[in-house]
Amino acid sequence: MKPIRYWLVTLSSAFIVLCVTLTSSCTTQSQAQSIESWITPGRELDDRLLNQAIFRKLNQEFRQRDYRAQLDLVVFNGRVFLLGSVFQETHKKLIEDMVSDFRHVKSVHNELHVGALRDRRVASSDARIRTQVRLALLGDPRTRAEDFQIHIHKGAVYLIGLVPRAVGDAAADLIKYIPNVEQVVIMLEYLD
Repeated sequence: MKPIRYWLVTLSSAFIVLCVTLTSSCTTQSQAQSIESWITPGRELDDRLLNQAIFRKLNQEFRQRDYRAQLDLVVFNGRVFLLGSVFQETHKKLIEDMVSDFRHVKSVHNELHVGALRDRRVASSDARIRTQVRLALLGDPRTRAEDFQIHIHKGAVYLIGLVPRAVGDAAADLIKYIPNVEQVVIMLEYLD
């Protein structure tokens, strides 16, 4: 008959092997789940990667040509929104053409202003407007739960997102009464 110490060592070894096996399988499973959850919102991932690729290309092109622009590039569901300012109409068209050449771009919405770039005073005013818009949307029960992308340039408020039509209408109604808002541009996709 084997001593008790032998059985204790054997059982503890078996327990350790079992724990290691369970831990490694849990880790593998959780890693797989986290990778799946990272990939399954494919639209968000694709949009982020597309945004980075377009930004790199535009940045490289504008540095080579020594162009100046203030560009806010937004990609949502494969649609590209060009917001900001450029000096010349040819720059606006060049940017739109370059973005259109990307394979996964469904459409391009070119809202670039042609003229002087935004100065610090206008930029700080835009920041105040952005804060007021966020507070207005969070303060209203019709729009509180929605996740809008809000972009402001020279007093123009751009709303981008995927919401029910009633929520989009409520948001537009709230925003148009905020001081210093020059224009409300609704670029929403509606669920209904």
